[in-house]
Amino acid sequence: MKKHLLVAILASAVAMPAFAADKAAAEKGAEKAAQAPAAQEHAAPAQAAKQQQAQTVELKDGTQIQIKGEEVFVVGKDAKLTPAPDGSHAAKDGSTINTKDGKIAK
Repeated sequence: MKKHLLVAILASAVAMPAFAADKAAAEKGAEKAAQAPAAQEHAAPAQAAKQQQAQTVELKDGTQIQIKGEEVFVVGKDAKLTPAPDGSHAAKDGSTINTKDGKIAK
């Protein structure tokens, strides 16, 4: 009987580190899974920021304008940005940008 008890104790001792390793791996997997949505949440604003990057366009009259999302600004000689005036603005590339209240008019 003592021999069986000793074998059972030894078997438990040998299995315990393997169980602990499996449990630790499972906890790490669960932790990574919990962090995955957070990583995606951080990616969304980064993508939005890329979409909000300013695009500089030169008009036919040489004026530089900057477009950020829906907002349109005139770039002054001192690099100061002011909202674009209402109207239709012809770009050197042949495109036209229509603005109202400093934003792209639809």
